[in-house]
Amino acid sequence: RGLSEWDYDPHELAQAKSNRKLASYDTAIAVLPPARSLPDEAIERLAPVAGGDARLEFIYSLLVAGGVLQPGSPVTIISEVKERFLRRSELAQRAILAQIYFRMMNWSTLWELLRKDGLQLCHMLSHHHVGPEDLHNDLVLFRHVALRSLASLPDGEWTALGDLFRPMRAVWPQFDHSAWQDYGPSSWTASWFLRSTKSGRPLHPGEAGDWDLAQGRFIRRIITGPLHWLGLADLCFKDGRPVAARFHGLADLYWDRVEIADAPPTVAAKTLSVPAEDAIATDDHTITVSPSAISPQAHELLNRMARLETATAERFVYCLDSQSAYESFETGGALSELLHGWEATLPIPMPETIRDQLSRWWDAYGQVRIYEDLTVIEFGDDYALQEMKAVTPLEKLIIAEVSPRLVIIPKESVAPLTETLERAGYTPKRTDEV
Repeated sequence: RGLSEWDYDPHELAQAKSNRKLASYDTAIAVLPPARSLPDEAIERLAPVAGGDARLEFIYSLLVAGGVLQPGSPVTIISEVKERFLRRSELAQRAILAQIYFRMMNWSTLWELLRKDGLQLCHMLSHHHVGPEDLHNDLVLFRHVALRSLASLPDGEWTALGDLFRPMRAVWPQFDHSAWQDYGPSSWTASWFLRSTKSGRPLHPGEAGDWDLAQGRFIRRIITGPLHWLGLADLCFKDGRPVAARFHGLADLYWDRVEIADAPPTVAAKTLSVPAEDAIATDDHTITVSPSAISPQAHELLNRMARLETATAERFVYCLDSQSAYESFETGGALSELLHGWEATLPIPMPETIRDQLSRWWDAYGQVRIYEDLTVIEFGDDYALQEMKAVTPLEKLIIAEVSPRLVIIPKESVAPLTETLERAGYTPKRTDEV
């Protein structure tokens, strides 16, 4: 288990093997941070929109943990979950994402520390009883150590990070697996621990510099990353380094006092409306919007009638698309819903050219349907069909009734239907000829 479940540094593992140290009690091998979830081409395209590759990874992991995305290749969007989410207000969406972040298992701030901040995560080969799932549980607990402390601070007041870190050194002295064990705080007794890539030695819990390298940076990245991205923390920098933070709604959401936290005063007092000419522009077939100037519901509406062709931090360009409109109609949407949705969510009237194109697609929808892999059932008389509907699930399978003696069903339904008919005492004849 010690070798098969952990993603060890292959060079370090090969060196330990050549030195015959794999069975040594004190051999520890560096564990690599997880690879990015999205392929390189998707990261290159989406990272500028998301605000960087680290933030993109966080957003993706949030959506997976929330059930909006199904990971894999290609990534699958769970439409029902996405639509329920987008129907909520922006503050409700923020609350939902915050609650997901508090408990998510598939992402940790530590991964970014390992990628960029001169740290390595090491695992003792002799500790086979501790697997990656134990590490993930530890990291969630460490996240809550930080969040509990931050959620105990006064809401809306600036706190210097140095003032916060001094008491936290006593509360959280070490960053390794031994934090949850009864024996002492020595890193070498821990199943996993952190070491400095510069010195090559494990971090020592008694040294202030080592504490700041691990716990200090971990807490800073929680504040400047997820909490700031979710709109729960304002930041104050000095010489490019975060030195203070002010929180809005974190305590209410973390301690589950309210379902939806209020917006920060600076946001609530700010006029969020943007002149229509700056928020959206249209021509015959494209809709260009400032992405932050329209609501998530408006973006969802545009996705139901158009294809997103350009996505940057400054503008999204949607192009009217017959396939998008068709899929919207197939899932029960109607032209009237698109027209009403535009009026309710976008700041300008729908142009006639766009309205006319949607109307033409709606008028053409359903006039011709093409089916593949079908089976024709022919009955011996005009009464057999009604009898079969009464004693078998045939009625639910019928795509079309051509006549009282001919019906069409999907090809994959033939075998179970035949089995049902035979159990009922009928002897259907199957043929490949029509």
